[in-house]
Amino acid sequence: MWHTGRADQNRKLADALGFKYKMLDDGNFSHPVAIFMATPDGRVSRYLYGWEYVPRDVKLALMESASGRLTKSIGDRLMAYCYMFDPKAGSYTLMAMRVMQVGGLLTLGALVILVGGLFAWERKRRKARHGRGPTGDAGPPMGGRPTPAAT
Repeated sequence: MWHTGRADQNRKLADALGFKYKMLDDGNFSHPVAIFMATPDGRVSRYLYGWEYVPRDVKLALMESASGRLTKSIGDRLMAYCYMFDPKAGSYTLMAMRVMQVGGLLTLGALVILVGGLFAWERKRRKARHGRGPTGDAGPPMGGRPTPAAT
């Protein structure tokens, strides 16, 4: 998006953003190429410089600037957690420790589901083996021998 306006308005906006530019002798402007991301309350949260922008970086910068006000999918939340902005590289980089933390939580969740499923399966199998009928009759007593019939 290009911003056009009166010179005084442009200077005021550029100063508020911290965007430096100057007019050259030939009438053109010298300035960096950048995208500014702002929070809902108007604070600048991220500057992305350069001619080309990686879509992932733009998406992460937008999510970061939204401060949780946009609806995010689980995938978006995981991506925002696993990537951090690296000012030296000027882009978002994958954080190995955070990827390992997410992997550990997913593994723990899978184990809980597996163990819970095995317990439920074993409980169902034991009930079926002891022959609980629809009347609630549990079958023979604990000793495994039928009780003598009353005469």
